[in-house]
Amino acid sequence: MAIRRHGVMISPTGCVPWSRDYDKMTDAVNSSQERSGAIAMRLVQLTSVVVLSFGSLFWTRTATAQPAPASTCVDDAKHFAEQIGTSVDRLSPKGDEIFLQPKEKVELRVACPSGDQRFPRLYLTWKAPYPPASYWNVVADTGTALTAASGRRVRLAAHQCHKLAVLAADKSGQIRQRGLGVECQVATGSGGFTSVSLHRRSMRRP
Repeated sequence: MAIRRHGVMISPTGCVPWSRDYDKMTDAVNSSQERSGAIAMRLVQLTSVVVLSFGSLFWTRTATAQPAPASTCVDDAKHFAEQIGTSVDRLSPKGDEIFLQPKEKVELRVACPSGDQRFPRLYLTWKAPYPPASYWNVVADTGTALTAASGRRVRLAAHQCHKLAVLAADKSGQIRQRGLGVECQVATGSGGFTSVSLHRRSMRRP
């Protein structure tokens, strides 16, 4: 007996998502017994294709929901570095952080997912509390490559986060948008710096 969950019928095994379309196709196969064997066989084949397609989609979503292992994270960081026009400099002793060669004098560091995190974080550091326009250009370009959000949206979110951090007592800020997360830290005075971290956020279905 199929079980209804969130408006979707699930098979008793829990392995294959079950839909109303599948039920309709199954009813059509059952009611076509009086038709020719060739037509009935064709409907069964179509039903199998639908079941396999839903099963593949479910497997893909389940697999991508798990944090990537460190080795995969390092490989992804190398690919990301090539994508933004730089390269890997070194790895942290534990191998969970990858330092990239600076881009436009911006220090870049990729932190692999940990705990309940699903996506890596990119840290961009500038050795001053108020970075120049070139810093924000790098933030926008790398943020787009990392999250697929538009450069304009990444830049505006990062500027807003930086402003929050400057005004906050603990000199930190956070912006959360659909598909994009931004965290900032600022240190003013002598030896001040700006650090912006970017990461992709899960886009939950309504």
